[in-house]
Amino acid sequence: MTRALLTLLLLAPQDGAAEKAKALLRDVETGDVGRAYRAVERLAELGEAALPAVEAAARSADERVRRRLALAADEIRAARDLKATYPPVRRFSISSADKTLAELLLALKEASDLPLDLGEVLGEEDLPKVTVEIKDATPLEALNAICKAGSASYERYGSAIEVYVGAFEDLPRFFFRHFMVSLPSYARVREIPFGEPANEQFIVVVQGSWDPSLAAVAAPATIAILEAADDKGKNLLPPPREKPEEDPGDDELDYGPGEDFYEELLLLPLSPNAEAISVFRGEMRLRFPKASVSVDFEKPEAESRKESGGLAIRVAEVTSRVRRQYKVKVEITGKGLKAADFAKKWFRAEATIAGGRRLQGYPSAHDEGDKMVLEFGFNETVARFVVGADEPPAAPIERLKLTLVSETLDRAIPFEFRDLRIK
Repeated sequence: MTRALLTLLLLAPQDGAAEKAKALLRDVETGDVGRAYRAVERLAELGEAALPAVEAAARSADERVRRRLALAADEIRAARDLKATYPPVRRFSISSADKTLAELLLALKEASDLPLDLGEVLGEEDLPKVTVEIKDATPLEALNAICKAGSASYERYGSAIEVYVGAFEDLPRFFFRHFMVSLPSYARVREIPFGEPANEQFIVVVQGSWDPSLAAVAAPATIAILEAADDKGKNLLPPPREKPEEDPGDDELDYGPGEDFYEELLLLPLSPNAEAISVFRGEMRLRFPKASVSVDFEKPEAESRKESGGLAIRVAEVTSRVRRQYKVKVEITGKGLKAADFAKKWFRAEATIAGGRRLQGYPSAHDEGDKMVLEFGFNETVARFVVGADEPPAAPIERLKLTLVSETLDRAIPFEFRDLRIK
């Protein structure tokens, strides 16, 4: 399998950026939402050389266009400030009518480095040829197009995206650079308490996704709806809720695994006889590492030790459990270390097992007197298991990378849906 199935497109950031920006600025003004946001992406990919043209255009633009141009400028700055944690977006063009689902997905995996788990697909025999054609697609867009053409579904699970044969979910999806926002479902609820007026609610479920290789977690107030209206012109945004008296602040954040998340958003009831949501626009708010310190252990085992930034890091335990699940326990000590405060920081871990497969983990952290203890769980999902069969031997961890995030940057990732039909 070669990359010949997919044409890789990368925009040279500094090559004629000012001239290219002028053409893209016209597309930002269009009423075609997909075309407008694609122009925003392209402006961002031109890099800092395009920033003066973007900022100049924003000063004389109307609110709608100014908002899009501000997004392009923010993306340019984020790529600069986040450096390695916010890499450029690869794009692909696919035109094929004589390849199977497995062949297309293998080509995408090789060309894009998406961590695709294709165990089930590769186990299928006599897969039919599928026809797919897409131009200038991000890796997630390309994955979605291939799965749709090949009647497959996909789901992020930890550090991998698992692909299954059958039952493609043709949901409303919005793609922007490394990210995807989906709308799995909605609900119209009418509750009638005895002796009281009916209470009607309209609920939309929003799913946020991103490339698993991206170091990101959901920030507080993960989804913000900025605009929502039905086809009768009714504003569906509920009145703002009162802020809590006490804000726990960043020190109290619980950084969970960087997996997809779901939020149920409560909107005002639809107008009588409404048949569609005319606009549903908002932001997915994510948190990225801006400054961090990393430590690498080659072939980690109990009592492996490293020192960095005045801290002593000791691997206390490395164990593998059934079905290739790994557990790593690390202890951190240091002069003047306030373990209780330190345990509230954001840590990441990446384990590379034999064969080069990378597993992402986020720890549970707690203090034990003058030392901080981190415990990570890693789950290797690519292998398939047969009930009653002998467990395959666990591949050893070849490399363990621990990262302490000392500074973060919040990013607002846009989404915008138009004309969502309501049954």
